[in-house]
Amino acid sequence: MSVQVKVISLMALAVAAVVLAPVVMRVAGVESLDPTTISNYVSERQGYNIEGAGGVDISNYNPLFRVFTYMFRPLFIDASGALGLILSAENLVLLSLVVLILARGWPEFVKLMVRPEMLFNLAFFVLALGLFSQTTSNLGIAARQKMMLMPSLYLLLVATATMRAARSGRFPPPRRTLVGPTGR
Repeated sequence: MSVQVKVISLMALAVAAVVLAPVVMRVAGVESLDPTTISNYVSERQGYNIEGAGGVDISNYNPLFRVFTYMFRPLFIDASGALGLILSAENLVLLSLVVLILARGWPEFVKLMVRPEMLFNLAFFVLALGLFSQTTSNLGIAARQKMMLMPSLYLLLVATATMRAARSGRFPPPRRTLVGPTGR
């Protein structure tokens, strides 16, 4: 993509953000973008759905623990009932994948970020995770919302693991096929 196309695209995105910001704010119920209003909005959202069976008081958690709670809880100690145990097993597998792949493939993960589609994917994941984790206090709702982010996370993890395996020579060389467009 040429520099001119990138600049024009960035300008178009900036104009779209300026035009859409008031609509998004009205739908979300935010009056202004000053820090006090945003803080009050987040505090109010943290209190929603806390009364339910999966409610967790996240207002006293630091931001990193809120992200951990959103992504990986309930774990077995938090689980209530059979579905809670199933979700705990799923979260344990997810936590293991994230830790294993990123611990071993951190250099590959960083190298992937030069690709625009991976950088966009990471930006989407981080922004959505940041927003959801700071405002969702019910683990059941968090589990459902988290499913919107899983394709993005899995793409990042699989790309990292694939790049690591390719660099270490664990992939066989690509097969060449003799089948042409006619199928012969």
